[in-house]
Amino acid sequence: MTPREELVQQIPYVNNLARRWQNSRVPAEDIAQAVFVKALASLERFEPGTNMKSWLTCITHTVAMDLTQAEQRTVARFDGHRPEAEALTVSAATRNVALEDQAAQNERSAWLRKAIAALPDHFRETLRLHIYEGLTCYEVAERLRVSVNTVLTRWRRARGHLTTYFKEAA
Repeated sequence: MTPREELVQQIPYVNNLARRWQNSRVPAEDIAQAVFVKALASLERFEPGTNMKSWLTCITHTVAMDLTQAEQRTVARFDGHRPEAEALTVSAATRNVALEDQAAQNERSAWLRKAIAALPDHFRETLRLHIYEGLTCYEVAERLRVSVNTVLTRWRRARGHLTTYFKEAA
């Protein structure tokens, strides 16, 4: 079976996955369509024998996050010397925020940078490649020479560390 045929067989799976990622701003159909556009464009990089579902899951996750962030008009900025970069959200709601709210937002941003800096190196690097360089989990795995499951596990554990950090700081 060719990768293209495998991809076609996974259409129902991606549609269901997109519905799980759907939020009020980004319709599931938009997510699924973007996933297949991206998958078809990258199909020559797909290695036969690799799990097609895992590959599509990573693409779906990335596309859903990208579309959600694009909808919120999030601009991410990365300073190559500091992995704990700052994300600025530029939306209609934040354009008219009072100075006090901006100060509180800056404080939360500083907390986030401190929390990310406290992560173990392998978690921080995995997050940096995905969030700030925009790589899919498949591309992160390739870059770090680890499995896709390792990348997903590192993301989950990093979120756990950040959650614990914020609970302790609160």
